Amino acid sequence: MSNFAFRLQRVFEYRELEEGWAKNNFLNKHLARMDAEGELFQLQEDRRFLLSAGADDLQSRQELEIRVQKLDDHERALKLLIQQLMVEEEQARDEWILKKQDKSALEKLKDKAYEVWMYRQNRAEQAALDEWATQQRRTA
Repeated sequence: MSNFAFRLQRVFEYRELEEGWAKNNFLNKHLARMDAEGELFQLQEDRRFLLSAGADDLQSRQELEIRVQKLDDHERALKLLIQQLMVEEEQARDEWILKKQDKSALEKLKDKAYEVWMYRQNRAEQAALDEWATQQRRTA
C-alpha cells in the first residue's frame, strides 16, 4: 500500500505560512492599538490628577495650565494614532481572513484528494482479496 502524497503539498505549506504571518501581523497591530489605548487611559488619569491637585498661586496656576495643555495635545495625538492603528488593524484582520480562506480551500482539496486515494486503495485491496479468494478456490 503506497503512502498518500498531496500533489499541492508545498503550496499548502506555503499558504499555512502566509496565514501564520498574516495572523502575527494582525496580533501585532492589535497589541499596538491596545498599548496606545492604555497610554491614552494613563494620560487621562494623569490629567485628572493634575486638575484635582489644584494650584495655590498664579505661577502654579500657569504651570498647571501649561502641563494640562501639553497633556491635551498629547491626548489629541494619541487619539489620531489610535484611529490610524484601528484602520491598520482592520486591514490586517481582513488580510488574515483572506489568507485563512486560501488555506482552507487547499485544505478541502487535500481532504478530497485523500478520500479519492483511500477509495482507490480500498478498491485495490478488495481486488487483491478477490484475486486471492479466486486462487484459493481453484487450488482447492
